[in-house]
Amino acid sequence: MIKAYTLIETVIVLAIMMTIAGITITITTDYASDTLKKDLFLLDLTIQRLTQEAISSNTKKYLYLDPKNNRFFYKKGEKPYIFNLHKEIFFGFLPSIKGPPSNPKSLIKSYTTFDQEGDYNVITLYPDGSSSAGSVYLICPKKHKICALTCSVSQVLWNRRYLYHNATWTLIGYQYDEK
Repeated sequence: MIKAYTLIETVIVLAIMMTIAGITITITTDYASDTLKKDLFLLDLTIQRLTQEAISSNTKKYLYLDPKNNRFFYKKGEKPYIFNLHKEIFFGFLPSIKGPPSNPKSLIKSYTTFDQEGDYNVITLYPDGSSSAGSVYLICPKKHKICALTCSVSQVLWNRRYLYHNATWTLIGYQYDEK
């Protein structure tokens, strides 16, 4: 007697496997987007913290963007405080996407528009509560996702976080901090 699976048993097993695969794909896609947003939020929070330190100490503070090592950091005295991006997130940009997010008119050509000092780009935070103006872009190349943090020209700290989705930049958060 030959033992075999019936057609119905095979169809049921395939349906269960397809359901599990569908759930897994959805979770990993959302995970990449969430991780990208979390790294962007951490960058924004670090800028806010340094702004408060600049105000309270009445000295300029600097946040260094380090794309070669996939991290950003600041120094307190000689001690660096380092924040590594998640392993699938990088400083960068995707081809054919226009920026800056608030007024996208030209193709993005660099991961940031902040000034460069040696191997790093630097965001300067001033004692009056303002910062140097510019944008920084984070990407998840495997999922073809990009987000941006912009610091505007203003008398106060005014950061905006954007996510590029369906061919448009969407505001996903902002921080307005009066002196």
